[in-house]
Amino acid sequence: QDHNEKVVIPVFYQFPEEFLSRKHFAIKYVENFLRWFAAFKLKRPALIKEPRNINEFLNFVENNIDVTQGIHIAIDLIKAIMDEATVVPEQSAIMLPKDVAFYDDITIAMFLDEFQNTRMPHLDFSVVGFFQEAVETLRCPHFVTGSAMSILANEILGKGALYGRFRSRRIESFTDYYSEELTHRAANYYQSSISTEMAPVLSDRCGGNPFYITAVVQQAAEQNECIDNEKILNKMLAIDISSGFIWMELSDQVNRWIERINEYGITKWILYLAAIEEDKEIDLHRIQRELKIQETKDVPISKIKEIMIKLARGDLLEYKMFGNWFCKINDPILNEFLKIWGAIER
Repeated sequence: QDHNEKVVIPVFYQFPEEFLSRKHFAIKYVENFLRWFAAFKLKRPALIKEPRNINEFLNFVENNIDVTQGIHIAIDLIKAIMDEATVVPEQSAIMLPKDVAFYDDITIAMFLDEFQNTRMPHLDFSVVGFFQEAVETLRCPHFVTGSAMSILANEILGKGALYGRFRSRRIESFTDYYSEELTHRAANYYQSSISTEMAPVLSDRCGGNPFYITAVVQQAAEQNECIDNEKILNKMLAIDISSGFIWMELSDQVNRWIERINEYGITKWILYLAAIEEDKEIDLHRIQRELKIQETKDVPISKIKEIMIKLARGDLLEYKMFGNWFCKINDPILNEFLKIWGAIER
């Protein structure tokens, strides 16, 4: 990397799922900013992690970096937040990168991951609106990413304070060519054997998802199986979806989302019943009837729809807002997983 002063200073931050108070969020956001700034300026990546003692770190920064007006503002802010001497600490923290870029006449690029966590039930305060002013500068562009695309695109960037302030691009699945190429490269890396004819079949069954492709290839290596026919491929998929990397990743993702929205203890049932739907459109009345049989509960269609909308927010179902109907998400592995997961968890 080129560490010249004229080069853009990158800062990465991932919004956590765990609960943070306003003060703790603000301190963490500013500390993270200062660590990335100092690490880049001093060509010392270890500063992102150490020293852990925040007071030692601030002392190091003050004694080893040219304390410009912008850095002085940053250090003053984090000390004020720690002393609980700021009125709205989260707003000041979010505005800090823009302020530093302005006062020091430099360019800072903010890369914010899991941005959908700015609007989740585990936060009792909102920070989304504060980004409206923070992102309105060419000196400090903000690049946001997230795993819950429905929330990110439709509820955070697609409306409200941030509407029109971001250009969005959905990260799509690999094309057939790159999916097949990844299959061969992963097989070579993990010393797994996959026939030329089965590589495109594997990538197609995985929907072009690089995580799924890699997981199945790894599973074949662990099982010492050569994927040279669909029977073996089905076996590897079945093992990984039910007990491998895919199971671990998706079960964690699904269970965490359900914990956030679980109502009346029926959310798992609704998701499972939706997953085994055979038609294109998910039949809410069928789900209602099954809940009556399995749980002896009379659940109104309106409540079922409400829960399914929340599931769609987590990209577990797809909600066609304009037609007001639901269908399975375009992810063959996830849909297959939900059938297995539901049969086990229900």
